[in-house]
Amino acid sequence: MILGFLKERGLLLALVFIAAWSASLKFENHRLTGKLSQCEEGKARIVAAVKEADALAQAAHEDEERRSAANAQRSEASHDQDLERAAVAAGSYLDTHRIAAGGVRGQTARGESIEAPATAQGDGAGVPAEMPADAFVAVSSPDLQACTAAVTYAVAAHNWAATLPTTGGEDPPNPPRR
Repeated sequence: MILGFLKERGLLLALVFIAAWSASLKFENHRLTGKLSQCEEGKARIVAAVKEADALAQAAHEDEERRSAANAQRSEASHDQDLERAAVAAGSYLDTHRIAAGGVRGQTARGESIEAPATAQGDGAGVPAEMPADAFVAVSSPDLQACTAAVTYAVAAHNWAATLPTTGGEDPPNPPRR
C-alpha cells in the first residue's frame, strides 16, 4: 500500500535516489575518514620530526657553548701567562734602562736644553754625555707597564679571535702564537 502510494506520486524514484545518495555519502565519508587518519598520522610524524630536530639543534647549541667556554678559558689562561711573562720582561727592561732621577735632560718650550745629562746612580744606566737632547725619550714605569698590559691583551684578543670557528662549527687548528 505504501509502495503504491509512492509509485503514484513518483516518490518511489525519489526515495531510491535518496537511498543511493545516502550510500554514496557513507562511502565517501568512510574514504575521507581513512584520508583523515593518514593526515593525522603524517602530522604526528612531522611533529615528532620537529621535536627531534629541536632536540638536535639544542644539543648542537649546547655543544657549541661548551666549546666556546672552553676556548675562552684557554685563551684567558694563556693571556694571564703571557701577561705575567710580559710584566717580568718589562720590569727587567726598566731595571736595565733606569735613569737617575733629577738629572734627566729636557727642553724648554723654546727648545733650549735645561739640564745636563744624568750620571748613573746605583744600578741605573744614566744618559751618555754625547747623546743629543732631542734624541732621548723617557717613559715612566707605570706607563711602560700599562703599555705592556695593553699590547699583551691585544695579542691575546687576536689569538682568541683566530680560534673562533668560521664555518661548520668545527674547531680550527691552534694558530701560531704571536
